[in-house]
Amino acid sequence: MSADRRLFGPVLASTAAALLYTLASPPLDWSVLAWLAPASLLLPAERLSPWRAALPGFVFGIVIAAGITHWAVSASLRYFELDAITSFAFALLVWVLYSGVPYALLTAAYAAAAKRLPRVLHPFAAAWLWVVVEVLRSVPPVGMPWGLLSHTQWQSSTVIQIADLGGAYAVTALVVLVSTALGLALRDGLLRRDRQEPLLAHVSTACAALALLFLYGMHALERAWAEQAESGAARIAVVQGGRPNPYRWKRSFFQRELLTYARLTHEGTAGTPSLDLVVWPENAVNFYLDSEPVLRAQLGQIAQGLNAPLVVGAPRLSDPSTAHNSAYLIGPEGRIEEAYDKQILVPFAEQEILASDEPQDGPRYASGSSGAPLHAPGFELGTMICYEVLFPQLVRDTVRRGASLLVNISNDSWMDGGDGAASLQHFSMSVLRAVETRRYLVRSSSGGISGFVTPAGETFAVVPHGSARAQVGDVTPRRELTPYVRHGETWIVVAAVLLAACAFAAHRSAS
Repeated sequence: MSADRRLFGPVLASTAAALLYTLASPPLDWSVLAWLAPASLLLPAERLSPWRAALPGFVFGIVIAAGITHWAVSASLRYFELDAITSFAFALLVWVLYSGVPYALLTAAYAAAAKRLPRVLHPFAAAWLWVVVEVLRSVPPVGMPWGLLSHTQWQSSTVIQIADLGGAYAVTALVVLVSTALGLALRDGLLRRDRQEPLLAHVSTACAALALLFLYGMHALERAWAEQAESGAARIAVVQGGRPNPYRWKRSFFQRELLTYARLTHEGTAGTPSLDLVVWPENAVNFYLDSEPVLRAQLGQIAQGLNAPLVVGAPRLSDPSTAHNSAYLIGPEGRIEEAYDKQILVPFAEQEILASDEPQDGPRYASGSSGAPLHAPGFELGTMICYEVLFPQLVRDTVRRGASLLVNISNDSWMDGGDGAASLQHFSMSVLRAVETRRYLVRSSSGGISGFVTPAGETFAVVPHGSARAQVGDVTPRRELTPYVRHGETWIVVAAVLLAACAFAAHRSAS
Protein backbone atom coordinates (compact mmCIF):
# COMPACT_ATOMS: atom_id res chain seq x y z
CA MET A 1 0.00 0.00 0.00
CA SER A 2 1.39 3.43 -0.93
CA ALA A 3 2.24 5.92 1.77
CA ASP A 4 -0.46 8.30 0.52
CA ARG A 5 -3.14 5.63 0.78
CA ARG A 6 -1.97 4.68 4.28
CA LEU A 7 -2.43 8.30 5.35
CA PHE A 8 -5.94 8.60 3.92
CA GLY A 9 -7.62 6.52 6.65
CA PRO A 10 -5.96 8.26 9.63
CA VAL A 11 -6.62 11.72 8.15
CA LEU A 12 -10.27 10.82 7.57
CA ALA A 13 -10.50 9.45 11.13
CA SER A 14 -8.89 12.60 12.55
CA THR A 15 -11.41 14.75 10.71
CA ALA A 16 -14.24 12.67 12.17
CA ALA A 17 -12.65 13.00 15.63
CA ALA A 18 -12.47 16.78 15.20
CA LEU A 19 -16.14 16.95 14.25
CA LEU A 20 -17.07 14.91 17.34
CA TYR A 21 -14.93 17.21 19.49
CA THR A 22 -16.57 20.32 18.00
CA LEU A 23 -20.08 18.99 18.54
CA ALA A 24 -19.17 18.18 22.16
CA SER A 25 -18.05 21.78 22.78
CA PRO A 26 -20.28 24.80 23.47
CA PRO A 27 -22.64 25.94 22.14
CA LEU A 28 -23.99 22.49 21.14
CA ASP A 29 -22.56 20.75 24.23
CA TRP A 30 -23.09 17.15 23.10
CA SER A 31 -20.50 16.25 25.70
CA VAL A 32 -20.73 12.46 25.36
CA LEU A 33 -19.22 12.72 21.87
CA ALA A 34 -15.96 13.98 23.39
CA TRP A 35 -15.39 10.49 24.81
CA LEU A 36 -15.18 9.14 21.25
CA ALA A 37 -12.74 11.70 19.85
CA PRO A 38 -9.39 10.62 21.42
CA ALA A 39 -9.64 7.03 20.22
CA SER A 40 -10.76 8.14 16.76
CA LEU A 41 -7.71 10.39 16.48
CA LEU A 42 -4.96 8.35 18.11
CA LEU A 43 -5.56 4.69 17.32
CA PRO A 44 -5.29 5.00 13.51
CA ALA A 45 -1.96 6.81 14.02
CA GLU A 46 -0.37 3.75 15.66
CA ARG A 47 0.55 2.15 12.35
CA LEU A 48 2.21 5.30 10.98
CA SER A 49 5.71 6.59 11.47
CA PRO A 50 5.88 9.59 13.83
CA TRP A 51 6.54 11.97 10.93
CA ARG A 52 3.51 10.76 9.01
CA ALA A 53 1.37 10.58 12.14
CA ALA A 54 1.84 14.33 12.62
CA LEU A 55 -0.43 15.05 9.63
CA PRO A 56 -3.67 13.61 11.11
CA GLY A 57 -2.96 15.52 14.33
CA PHE A 58 -2.40 18.75 12.40
CA VAL A 59 -5.67 18.29 10.50
CA PHE A 60 -7.46 17.54 13.78
CA GLY A 61 -6.10 20.69 15.39
CA ILE A 62 -7.08 22.95 12.50
CA VAL A 63 -10.60 21.51 12.22
CA ILE A 64 -11.41 21.80 15.95
CA ALA A 65 -9.98 25.32 16.07
CA ALA A 66 -12.03 26.43 13.07
CA GLY A 67 -15.12 24.60 14.33
CA ILE A 68 -15.01 25.91 17.89
CA THR A 69 -13.67 29.42 17.21
CA HIS A 70 -15.40 30.05 13.90
CA TRP A 71 -16.15 33.50 15.30
CA ALA A 72 -12.42 34.40 15.20
CA VAL A 73 -12.64 35.72 11.62
CA SER A 74 -15.46 38.18 12.36
CA ALA A 75 -13.75 39.12 15.65
CA SER A 76 -10.59 40.01 13.73
CA LEU A 77 -12.64 42.11 11.33
CA ARG A 78 -14.11 44.13 14.21
CA TYR A 79 -11.20 44.33 16.63
CA PHE A 80 -8.29 44.90 14.24
CA GLU A 81 -10.40 46.49 11.47
CA LEU A 82 -8.81 44.19 8.89
CA ASP A 83 -10.23 43.25 5.51
CA ALA A 84 -11.92 39.87 5.08
CA ILE A 85 -8.95 38.07 3.49
CA THR A 86 -6.46 39.36 6.06
CA SER A 87 -8.86 38.47 8.90
CA PHE A 88 -9.14 34.90 7.65
CA ALA A 89 -5.37 34.64 7.22
CA PHE A 90 -4.84 35.94 10.76
CA ALA A 91 -7.36 33.47 12.20
CA LEU A 92 -5.73 30.62 10.26
CA LEU A 93 -2.32 31.59 11.63
CA VAL A 94 -3.69 31.45 15.19
CA TRP A 95 -5.33 28.08 14.52
CA VAL A 96 -2.06 26.68 13.17
CA LEU A 97 0.12 27.96 16.02
CA TYR A 98 -2.16 27.20 18.94
CA SER A 99 -3.95 24.05 17.77
CA GLY A 100 -2.55 22.53 14.57
CA VAL A 101 1.06 22.30 15.72
CA PRO A 102 0.34 21.04 19.28
CA TYR A 103 -1.91 18.20 18.08
CA ALA A 104 0.55 17.29 15.33
CA LEU A 105 3.12 16.83 18.11
CA LEU A 106 0.58 14.75 20.06
CA THR A 107 -0.12 12.22 17.32
CA ALA A 108 3.55 12.01 16.37
CA ALA A 109 4.56 11.35 19.98
CA TYR A 110 1.80 8.78 20.45
CA ALA A 111 2.80 6.93 17.26
CA ALA A 112 6.38 6.76 18.55
CA ALA A 113 5.30 5.62 22.03
CA ALA A 114 2.92 2.96 20.70
CA LYS A 115 5.77 1.23 18.90
CA ARG A 116 7.84 0.99 22.07
CA LEU A 117 5.33 0.37 24.86
CA PRO A 118 3.33 -2.76 25.68
CA ARG A 119 -0.25 -2.55 24.46
CA VAL A 120 -1.60 -2.46 27.99
CA LEU A 121 0.14 0.88 28.54
CA HIS A 122 -1.13 2.55 25.37
CA PRO A 123 -4.19 4.20 27.02
CA PHE A 124 -2.01 5.58 29.83
CA ALA A 125 0.53 6.94 27.35
CA ALA A 126 -2.27 8.53 25.32
CA ALA A 127 -3.75 10.21 28.39
CA TRP A 128 -0.38 11.52 29.58
CA LEU A 129 0.64 12.87 26.17
CA TRP A 130 -2.71 14.60 25.65
CA VAL A 131 -2.40 16.27 29.06
CA VAL A 132 1.14 17.42 28.30
CA VAL A 133 -0.07 19.05 25.08
CA GLU A 134 -2.85 20.84 26.98
CA VAL A 135 -0.37 22.04 29.60
CA LEU A 136 1.85 23.42 26.82
CA ARG A 137 -1.16 25.16 25.32
CA SER A 138 -1.87 26.70 28.73
CA VAL A 139 1.55 28.08 29.60
CA PRO A 140 1.34 31.84 30.18
CA PRO A 141 1.97 34.39 28.89
CA VAL A 142 1.76 33.21 25.27
CA GLY A 143 -0.48 30.16 25.68
CA MET A 144 -3.99 30.03 24.23
CA PRO A 145 -5.90 27.28 26.10
CA TRP A 146 -9.26 27.87 24.40
CA GLY A 147 -11.40 24.80 23.78
CA LEU A 148 -9.52 22.11 25.72
CA LEU A 149 -10.99 18.62 25.99
CA SER A 150 -12.00 19.16 29.63
CA HIS A 151 -14.11 22.17 28.64
CA THR A 152 -16.52 19.86 26.81
CA GLN A 153 -17.51 18.37 30.18
CA TRP A 154 -18.40 21.61 31.96
CA GLN A 155 -22.05 20.57 32.41
CA SER A 156 -21.18 17.01 33.52
CA SER A 157 -21.17 17.75 37.25
CA THR A 158 -20.04 14.30 38.38
CA VAL A 159 -17.19 14.11 35.87
CA ILE A 160 -15.59 17.47 36.61
CA GLN A 161 -15.32 16.99 40.39
CA ILE A 162 -11.87 15.41 39.99
CA ALA A 163 -10.61 18.84 38.91
CA ASP A 164 -9.97 19.63 42.58
CA LEU A 165 -7.40 16.80 42.58
CA GLY A 166 -5.52 17.46 39.35
CA GLY A 167 -7.11 20.45 37.70
CA ALA A 168 -9.00 20.41 34.43
CA TYR A 169 -6.10 18.31 33.12
CA ALA A 170 -7.29 15.41 35.30
CA VAL A 171 -10.66 15.55 33.55
CA THR A 172 -8.91 15.42 30.19
CA ALA A 173 -6.73 12.50 31.31
CA LEU A 174 -9.73 10.40 32.36
CA VAL A 175 -11.63 11.09 29.13
CA VAL A 176 -8.62 10.12 26.99
CA LEU A 177 -7.81 7.06 29.11
CA VAL A 178 -11.35 5.68 28.91
CA SER A 179 -11.72 6.53 25.22
CA THR A 180 -8.50 4.87 24.07
CA ALA A 181 -8.90 1.86 26.38
CA LEU A 182 -12.38 1.11 25.05
CA GLY A 183 -11.24 1.83 21.49
CA LEU A 184 -8.38 -0.63 21.80
CA ALA A 185 -10.69 -3.21 23.40
CA LEU A 186 -13.14 -2.87 20.52
CA ARG A 187 -10.39 -3.16 17.96
CA ASP A 188 -8.78 -6.14 19.68
CA GLY A 189 -12.15 -7.81 19.99
CA LEU A 190 -12.80 -7.47 16.27
CA LEU A 191 -9.31 -8.08 14.87
CA ARG A 192 -7.45 -10.08 17.53
CA ARG A 193 -9.96 -12.60 18.78
CA ASP A 194 -7.20 -15.07 19.52
CA ARG A 195 -5.62 -12.64 22.01
CA GLN A 196 -8.01 -12.00 24.87
CA GLU A 197 -5.52 -10.70 27.46
CA PRO A 198 -5.05 -7.22 25.95
CA LEU A 199 -8.80 -6.93 25.41
CA LEU A 200 -9.57 -7.75 29.05
CA ALA A 201 -6.85 -5.41 30.25
CA HIS A 202 -8.26 -2.50 28.25
CA VAL A 203 -11.85 -3.17 29.39
CA SER A 204 -10.69 -3.44 33.00
CA THR A 205 -8.77 -0.15 32.69
CA ALA A 206 -11.80 1.69 31.32
CA CYS A 207 -14.23 0.23 33.86
CA ALA A 208 -11.93 0.94 36.81
CA ALA A 209 -11.36 4.54 35.65
CA LEU A 210 -15.08 5.16 35.19
CA ALA A 211 -15.95 3.61 38.55
CA LEU A 212 -13.40 5.73 40.40
CA LEU A 213 -14.46 8.83 38.49
CA PHE A 214 -18.13 8.51 39.38
CA LEU A 215 -17.58 7.37 42.97
CA TYR A 216 -15.35 10.36 43.64
CA GLY A 217 -17.69 12.67 41.74
CA MET A 218 -20.74 11.67 43.77
CA HIS A 219 -18.81 11.92 47.05
CA ALA A 220 -17.46 15.38 46.15
CA LEU A 221 -20.90 16.64 45.11
CA GLU A 222 -22.53 15.47 48.34
CA ARG A 223 -19.78 17.13 50.38
CA ALA A 224 -20.05 20.37 48.39
CA TRP A 225 -23.83 20.51 48.76
CA ALA A 226 -23.57 19.93 52.52
CA GLU A 227 -20.99 22.72 52.88
CA GLN A 228 -23.11 25.12 50.83
CA ALA A 229 -26.16 24.40 53.02
CA GLU A 230 -24.23 25.02 56.25
CA SER A 231 -22.35 28.17 55.23
CA GLY A 232 -23.44 31.75 55.75
CA ALA A 233 -23.98 33.76 52.60
CA ALA A 234 -22.91 37.15 51.32
CA ARG A 235 -24.94 38.95 48.67
CA ILE A 236 -23.33 40.08 45.40
CA ALA A 237 -24.70 41.79 42.32
CA VAL A 238 -23.24 41.32 38.83
CA VAL A 239 -24.12 43.80 36.11
CA GLN A 240 -24.11 43.23 32.35
CA GLY A 241 -24.33 46.35 30.24
CA GLY A 242 -24.83 44.91 26.77
CA ARG A 243 -23.31 47.98 25.15
CA PRO A 244 -21.99 47.68 21.56
CA ASN A 245 -18.22 47.70 21.15
CA PRO A 246 -18.11 50.77 18.85
CA TYR A 247 -18.90 53.00 21.87
CA ARG A 248 -15.53 52.21 23.44
CA TRP A 249 -13.07 55.11 23.74
CA LYS A 250 -15.61 57.69 22.56
CA ARG A 251 -15.51 60.48 25.11
CA SER A 252 -19.08 61.50 24.41
CA PHE A 253 -20.26 58.14 25.73
CA PHE A 254 -18.18 58.00 28.93
CA GLN A 255 -20.80 59.59 31.15
CA ARG A 256 -23.63 57.73 29.40
CA GLU A 257 -21.92 54.42 30.18
CA LEU A 258 -21.60 55.35 33.85
CA LEU A 259 -25.27 56.24 34.04
CA THR A 260 -26.28 53.07 32.19
CA TYR A 261 -24.44 50.81 34.62
CA ALA A 262 -25.73 52.77 37.59
CA ARG A 263 -29.31 52.46 36.33
CA LEU A 264 -28.99 48.71 35.63
CA THR A 265 -27.49 48.17 39.07
CA HIS A 266 -30.28 49.99 40.89
CA GLU A 267 -33.02 48.33 38.80
CA GLY A 268 -31.55 44.85 39.29
CA THR A 269 -31.03 45.21 43.02
CA ALA A 270 -34.28 47.00 43.87
CA GLY A 271 -35.81 45.34 46.92
CA THR A 272 -32.54 43.70 47.94
CA PRO A 273 -32.00 44.57 51.62
CA SER A 274 -28.24 45.02 51.38
CA LEU A 275 -25.32 44.16 49.15
CA ASP A 276 -21.83 43.05 50.11
CA LEU A 277 -20.26 43.62 46.69
CA VAL A 278 -21.17 44.88 43.21
CA VAL A 279 -19.22 43.78 40.12
CA TRP A 280 -19.15 45.64 36.81
CA PRO A 281 -17.37 44.14 33.76
CA GLU A 282 -14.10 44.83 32.01
CA ASN A 283 -14.11 48.25 30.29
CA ALA A 284 -17.37 49.23 32.00
CA VAL A 285 -15.54 52.48 32.67
CA ASN A 286 -13.53 53.18 29.56
CA PHE A 287 -11.49 56.16 30.63
CA TYR A 288 -8.35 56.72 32.72
CA LEU A 289 -9.64 57.56 36.19
CA ASP A 290 -6.61 59.67 37.09
CA SER A 291 -7.12 61.81 33.99
CA GLU A 292 -10.85 62.40 34.45
CA PRO A 293 -11.47 63.84 37.95
CA VAL A 294 -15.09 64.81 37.23
CA LEU A 295 -16.02 61.35 35.94
CA ARG A 296 -14.04 59.74 38.76
CA ALA A 297 -16.06 61.76 41.27
CA GLN A 298 -19.30 60.62 39.63
CA LEU A 299 -18.15 57.00 39.87
CA GLY A 300 -17.40 57.53 43.55
CA GLN A 301 -20.87 58.93 44.10
CA ILE A 302 -22.38 55.86 42.44
CA ALA A 303 -20.41 53.59 44.76
CA GLN A 304 -21.54 55.64 47.76
CA GLY A 305 -25.13 55.29 46.62
CA LEU A 306 -24.76 51.51 46.43
CA ASN A 307 -23.33 51.46 49.98
CA ALA A 308 -21.21 48.46 48.93
CA PRO A 309 -17.73 47.92 47.49
CA LEU A 310 -17.65 48.11 43.70
CA VAL A 311 -15.32 46.20 41.38
CA VAL A 312 -15.13 47.91 38.01
CA GLY A 313 -12.97 47.36 34.93
CA ALA A 314 -11.10 50.40 33.58
CA PRO A 315 -7.74 51.21 32.01
CA ARG A 316 -4.97 52.56 34.24
CA LEU A 317 -1.92 54.65 33.39
CA SER A 318 1.23 53.82 35.33
CA ASP A 319 3.12 56.47 33.33
CA PRO A 320 2.33 58.49 30.18
CA SER A 321 3.54 55.73 27.87
CA THR A 322 2.32 52.65 29.77
CA ALA A 323 -1.26 51.51 30.33
CA HIS A 324 -2.77 48.56 32.16
CA ASN A 325 -6.06 46.76 31.73
CA SER A 326 -7.19 46.98 35.34
CA ALA A 327 -9.88 46.15 37.86
CA TYR A 328 -10.47 48.84 40.48
CA LEU A 329 -11.90 48.21 43.93
CA ILE A 330 -13.89 51.26 45.01
CA GLY A 331 -14.98 51.38 48.63
CA PRO A 332 -18.47 52.23 49.90
CA GLU A 333 -17.18 55.73 50.69
CA GLY A 334 -16.41 56.28 47.00
CA ARG A 335 -12.61 56.09 47.25
CA ILE A 336 -10.36 53.91 45.10
CA GLU A 337 -8.99 51.33 47.53
CA GLU A 338 -6.90 49.04 45.30
CA ALA A 339 -6.37 48.03 41.69
CA TYR A 340 -5.43 44.78 39.98
CA ASP A 341 -3.56 44.93 36.68
CA LYS A 342 -4.17 42.20 34.13
CA GLN A 343 -1.16 39.86 34.11
CA ILE A 344 -1.78 37.82 30.95
CA LEU A 345 -2.48 40.01 27.95
CA VAL A 346 -4.31 38.77 24.86
CA PRO A 347 -1.71 37.87 22.21
CA PHE A 348 -1.76 40.18 19.16
CA ALA A 349 -4.56 42.32 20.66
CA GLU A 350 -3.08 43.68 23.90
CA GLN A 351 0.33 42.04 23.72
CA GLU A 352 2.77 42.64 20.87
CA ILE A 353 4.11 39.27 19.75
CA LEU A 354 6.50 40.88 17.29
CA ALA A 355 8.36 43.83 18.79
CA SER A 356 8.14 47.08 16.86
CA ASP A 357 10.03 50.37 17.22
CA GLU A 358 7.45 52.30 15.24
CA PRO A 359 5.76 55.17 17.12
CA GLN A 360 2.31 54.37 18.48
CA ASP A 361 -0.65 56.62 19.17
CA GLY A 362 -1.23 56.54 22.90
CA PRO A 363 0.32 54.33 25.54
CA ARG A 364 1.23 50.67 25.12
CA TYR A 365 -0.40 48.02 27.27
CA ALA A 366 1.82 46.26 29.80
CA SER A 367 1.12 43.24 31.96
CA GLY A 368 0.69 43.47 35.71
CA SER A 369 3.19 41.93 38.07
CA SER A 370 1.09 40.77 41.03
CA GLY A 371 -1.70 38.26 41.50
CA ALA A 372 -2.41 39.38 45.06
CA PRO A 373 -6.13 39.48 45.89
CA LEU A 374 -8.08 42.70 46.30
CA HIS A 375 -9.22 43.21 49.88
CA ALA A 376 -12.90 44.01 50.26
CA PRO A 377 -14.73 43.80 53.61
CA GLY A 378 -15.33 40.08 54.20
CA PHE A 379 -13.62 38.98 50.97
CA GLU A 380 -10.22 38.48 49.43
CA LEU A 381 -11.01 38.81 45.74
CA GLY A 382 -9.00 36.66 43.34
CA THR A 383 -9.47 38.82 40.26
CA MET A 384 -9.15 37.71 36.65
CA ILE A 385 -9.69 39.98 33.68
CA CYS A 386 -11.19 38.49 30.54
CA TYR A 387 -9.41 35.41 29.27
CA GLU A 388 -7.14 35.14 32.31
CA VAL A 389 -9.81 32.76 33.61
CA LEU A 390 -8.57 30.24 31.03
CA PHE A 391 -5.28 29.81 32.91
CA PRO A 392 -5.52 27.47 35.93
CA GLN A 393 -1.98 28.34 37.02
CA LEU A 394 -2.90 32.00 37.49
CA VAL A 395 -6.11 31.21 39.38
CA ARG A 396 -4.33 28.70 41.60
CA ASP A 397 -1.72 31.32 42.42
CA THR A 398 -4.25 33.91 43.58
CA VAL A 399 -6.00 31.31 45.76
CA ARG A 400 -2.69 30.33 47.36
CA ARG A 401 -2.21 34.04 48.08
CA GLY A 402 -5.43 34.02 50.09
CA ALA A 403 -8.30 34.60 47.65
CA SER A 404 -11.59 33.49 49.21
CA LEU A 405 -13.77 34.43 46.22
CA LEU A 406 -13.01 34.42 42.47
CA VAL A 407 -14.10 37.39 40.35
CA ASN A 408 -13.87 37.34 36.56
CA ILE A 409 -14.67 40.55 34.67
CA SER A 410 -14.74 40.40 30.89
CA ASN A 411 -15.64 42.15 27.66
CA ASP A 412 -16.79 39.45 25.25
CA SER A 413 -18.69 41.76 22.93
CA TRP A 414 -15.86 42.03 20.38
CA MET A 415 -15.79 38.21 20.03
CA ASP A 416 -19.51 37.94 19.38
CA GLY A 417 -20.23 36.43 16.00
CA GLY A 418 -23.97 36.81 16.54
CA ASP A 419 -24.71 33.35 17.94
CA GLY A 420 -23.25 33.79 21.43
CA ALA A 421 -20.90 30.82 20.97
CA ALA A 422 -17.76 32.67 22.14
CA SER A 423 -19.47 34.00 25.25
CA LEU A 424 -20.80 30.58 26.24
CA GLN A 425 -17.40 28.98 25.64
CA HIS A 426 -15.72 31.61 27.80
CA PHE A 427 -18.27 31.15 30.59
CA SER A 428 -17.95 27.36 30.47
CA MET A 429 -14.21 27.53 31.13
CA SER A 430 -14.76 29.51 34.32
CA VAL A 431 -16.71 26.55 35.73
CA LEU A 432 -13.53 24.43 35.85
CA ARG A 433 -11.70 27.18 37.81
CA ALA A 434 -14.40 27.12 40.50
CA VAL A 435 -14.17 23.33 40.93
CA GLU A 436 -10.36 23.27 40.89
CA THR A 437 -10.17 25.73 43.77
CA ARG A 438 -13.52 24.99 45.48
CA ARG A 439 -14.35 28.69 45.38
CA TYR A 440 -17.46 30.54 44.35
CA LEU A 441 -16.83 32.38 41.09
CA VAL A 442 -18.58 35.62 40.16
CA ARG A 443 -18.51 36.67 36.51
CA SER A 444 -19.53 39.98 34.97
CA SER A 445 -19.23 40.40 31.20
CA SER A 446 -20.16 43.43 29.13
CA GLY A 447 -22.28 41.54 26.63
CA GLY A 448 -22.62 38.09 28.18
CA ILE A 449 -22.56 35.67 29.77
CA SER A 450 -22.56 36.83 33.40
CA GLY A 451 -23.51 34.96 36.56
CA PHE A 452 -22.34 32.78 39.42
CA VAL A 453 -20.66 29.38 39.75
CA THR A 454 -20.68 27.30 42.93
CA PRO A 455 -17.62 25.37 44.21
CA ALA A 456 -19.28 22.27 42.75
CA GLY A 457 -19.40 23.82 39.27
CA GLU A 458 -23.12 24.55 39.19
CA THR A 459 -24.25 27.84 37.66
CA PHE A 460 -27.01 30.13 38.95
CA ALA A 461 -28.39 33.66 38.56
CA VAL A 462 -27.11 33.75 34.98
CA VAL A 463 -27.55 36.79 32.71
CA PRO A 464 -27.89 35.42 29.15
CA HIS A 465 -25.84 36.57 26.20
CA GLY A 466 -27.06 39.85 24.75
CA SER A 467 -29.08 40.89 27.81
CA ALA A 468 -28.55 44.09 29.76
CA ARG A 469 -29.42 43.73 33.43
CA ALA A 470 -28.14 42.88 36.90
CA GLN A 471 -28.47 39.65 38.85
CA VAL A 472 -28.04 39.05 42.56
CA GLY A 473 -26.56 35.86 44.02
CA ASP A 474 -25.53 34.56 47.42
CA VAL A 475 -21.98 33.28 47.85
CA THR A 476 -19.76 32.20 50.71
CA PRO A 477 -16.06 33.09 51.08
CA ARG A 478 -13.98 29.90 51.36
CA ARG A 479 -10.41 29.43 52.50
CA GLU A 480 -9.55 25.71 52.31
CA LEU A 481 -6.92 24.63 49.79
CA THR A 482 -7.62 21.74 47.42
CA PRO A 483 -4.94 19.21 46.42
CA TYR A 484 -4.71 20.92 43.04
CA VAL A 485 -4.18 24.34 44.60
CA ARG A 486 -1.49 22.89 46.87
CA HIS A 487 0.37 20.74 44.36
CA GLY A 488 -0.64 21.95 40.90
CA GLU A 489 0.63 19.83 38.00
CA THR A 490 3.05 17.76 40.10
CA TRP A 491 0.89 14.70 39.50
CA ILE A 492 1.73 14.84 35.78
CA VAL A 493 5.43 14.43 36.59
CA VAL A 494 4.65 11.55 38.97
CA ALA A 495 2.53 9.91 36.25
CA ALA A 496 5.44 10.18 33.82
CA VAL A 497 7.76 8.46 36.29
CA LEU A 498 5.25 5.66 36.93
CA LEU A 499 4.64 5.17 33.21
CA ALA A 500 8.37 4.96 32.55
CA ALA A 501 8.82 2.50 35.43
CA CYS A 502 6.04 0.26 34.14
CA ALA A 503 7.49 0.36 30.62
CA PHE A 504 10.92 -0.56 31.94
CA ALA A 505 9.50 -3.42 34.02
CA ALA A 506 7.54 -4.74 31.05
CA HIS A 507 10.64 -4.57 28.84
CA ARG A 508 12.70 -6.46 31.44
CA SER A 509 10.09 -9.20 31.82
CA ALA A 510 9.75 -9.57 28.05
CA SER A 511 13.50 -9.96 27.59
